[in-house]
Amino acid sequence: MPSFKRFGLLTLTLLPLALTACGGEGWEMRKTTTTFPYGNQRTAGSGVEYVRASMMPAKGPVLEAPKPAPAPEPIVTPAPEPTPAPVKPADPVFNKLQKK
Repeated sequence: MPSFKRFGLLTLTLLPLALTACGGEGWEMRKTTTTFPYGNQRTAGSGVEYVRASMMPAKGPVLEAPKPAPAPEPIVTPAPEPTPAPVKPADPVFNKLQKK
């Protein structure tokens, strides 16, 4: 029997959280006579539908010509690096400094 009580308590505590997902801000009521169940077909008059308050505006004709694409920049190849001068052998210097 304790599991049934736990289940009931869990249900009661999560119910408000589940109800917050239903609806919310951003909706407005709009009178309608054209939508099927509320458009005078099955009811005695107009009805109310809930629609988003901030929907995108309707798209109209494009009045401005598109801007032409910019010309691609020319590809510049970097100049090759100069080759370093050959290194002289360091054996005579080390041999001279290593003597006592």
